[in-house]
Amino acid sequence: MSDQPAPDYRFDIAVSFAGEDRALVEDVVNRAKAGTDLEVFYDEDYKVESWGEDLVEYFQNIYTREARFAVIFVSEAYSRKMWTRHERRSILSRALNEHSAYALPVRLDGTDLPGLLDTVGYLDQRREGSQGIADAIKLKVGKAKASPEDDDADSEPSTWTTGVPTDETSTQALLATRPPGWEYMYYAGLLKQGFDKQEHRYLDMEMGYAPNVRTFMELQPAHEFLRTTTSRFLALADQFGAVLGQEAQTRAFGEMGEPGNPDRIKHLAGRLVAVYSAFFDVIEDIRGTAVPDELSEARDLAAKAGEKPVQDMRSFITNFAATLDDLPQRLETGEDIVLELEFVLTLEDGIMERWSTAMNAAIS
Repeated sequence: MSDQPAPDYRFDIAVSFAGEDRALVEDVVNRAKAGTDLEVFYDEDYKVESWGEDLVEYFQNIYTREARFAVIFVSEAYSRKMWTRHERRSILSRALNEHSAYALPVRLDGTDLPGLLDTVGYLDQRREGSQGIADAIKLKVGKAKASPEDDDADSEPSTWTTGVPTDETSTQALLATRPPGWEYMYYAGLLKQGFDKQEHRYLDMEMGYAPNVRTFMELQPAHEFLRTTTSRFLALADQFGAVLGQEAQTRAFGEMGEPGNPDRIKHLAGRLVAVYSAFFDVIEDIRGTAVPDELSEARDLAAKAGEKPVQDMRSFITNFAATLDDLPQRLETGEDIVLELEFVLTLEDGIMERWSTAMNAAIS
């Protein structure tokens, strides 16, 4: 058992920002403090206390010793200001020595923060809004206070308990926490979120609805168009296989015992979501094509050929995410878990034979 007491922080968070962004930062601070006992170091509230002090030393003490977290509002102005450079150095100096997240960057534009590891998760104010950032701050501080870090051998290990992330805030919280198996939970969360955004297209597909109807095609060009649909589906199936291939997975998740690469995991998930979306593109393109009556059955069968792969992908991702909801807890109990991301796309039995027959009958 360690004889070092847990840190007694004066502030839950200290905010670091450029003067150009003051109005936005003040809005976030006010929202975070509303209805809570959150202690925030915001320079305007401590003008009297800092009056006459050596400000370099004063702020360095705040950021390196007195705040539980430093929330950095990163912008183009922040990256070029001399004063924010002093604050940033103090924050990053402590962050290098922390065993858990301390520097919490919030992106206000496309600027990256020099000195911060590429793997550290950001929140994006443009996407989350001021209220979303304020809620994330309260969640982060609340979890830290509920599970203070110490070396007490009798204490229970810290465990991620919120399951696969379902939105941007919980995704970034997972990246900041990185419990055992975080790579697969991150991947599953990105996939589930991406697939959920396509749910309206899935519902359209189920009821045979096409959001756009193309100009009428005559028999011969329509027949040629439908003849190419099978190759389009096969090409998408090949892309799906490449995304789930062992080589791509190893690059993203690492070899056995190695940590994963969050950027590659995000890229991998994005490509799989793109394949899923592309199946809808083809189905909607076929279903929205006006063809002569002789080809209407062949058109409907061609569109339907893409439905089972879509259904299979959707079920696969739903089940995959559900399986990982309690992954960290299972790993911490010593359970031996093997995750296999192998999946084969198939077509409805006999549908290609029916499609081929309808195609031949149309031009016989």
